[in-house]
Amino acid sequence: MAKEALPFNIGFSGLGQVELSFKGTRQKMNIYLNSDLAPAVLTYGHFLDKPKGVPFLAVLDAVIQEGQLLNGDLSVRFNEVLAKGTVKNLNLGTGQGQINLITNKHSVASWGPLVPFLRDLDLSGSMKVLTNWEGDLHNL
Repeated sequence: MAKEALPFNIGFSGLGQVELSFKGTRQKMNIYLNSDLAPAVLTYGHFLDKPKGVPFLAVLDAVIQEGQLLNGDLSVRFNEVLAKGTVKNLNLGTGQGQINLITNKHSVASWGPLVPFLRDLDLSGSMKVLTNWEGDLHNL
């Protein structure tokens, strides 16, 4: 199931801190994830190349109902980007659901070193992102 949810090659090397807890029953399972991967190298296909020392923190506080329906809140800090959002009715079996995210205003140039296909571009300015993904999230 993880390969279908994350279809690209992921690379991870180094130390990180991950706290993961589950509480409840199959009908209603509370899940909490808090991870700090700043000290690690992280790559994700041709989309991401994070060296050691770049902040990467993720927190998920959610409920899984009937073993497959995920609802909850998430926050991510990646380099200069702070994002907060919600996961609504995400079916872990089918990929159907909704994710909403909003970021702070951040520098576009900071993405150049971290995203391989942006490295050779002269980036400037800033941006703030508000996005809503709804439907089959396997097709992002």
